[in-house]
Amino acid sequence: MTSAFLLAAQAGDLDGLVALLADDALAVSDGGAEHHAARRPVVAARIPRFMANLAARLGPDDVISARVVNGQPGIHVERAAATPFALAFSVADGQVHRIWIVINPTKVTTLDAPPIS
Repeated sequence: MTSAFLLAAQAGDLDGLVALLADDALAVSDGGAEHHAARRPVVAARIPRFMANLAARLGPDDVISARVVNGQPGIHVERAAATPFALAFSVADGQVHRIWIVINPTKVTTLDAPPIS
């Protein structure tokens, strides 16, 4: 699920992202004082564009991997040996119901889970 989500987001495949989301899906981010993040949960209809915009900000040297993030399947981004953000997904019945975007620098530094094999 995380690989399909990542591929669709990177390709800007909005229809592909819609197909992966539950009708009641929400995306929540936790920026904090040091980092800008969405102030309100992003609802299902707006998640595809939001994720495509987030994926467009990835650089050519960013290392992206599927990992367990806070006990959930997720995506981990590494940039210059640091983690700018990670995503955790709640998946049920083959659809994404919740996306937690961990972007707060204090929280992101604690994400050391190994890659999913």
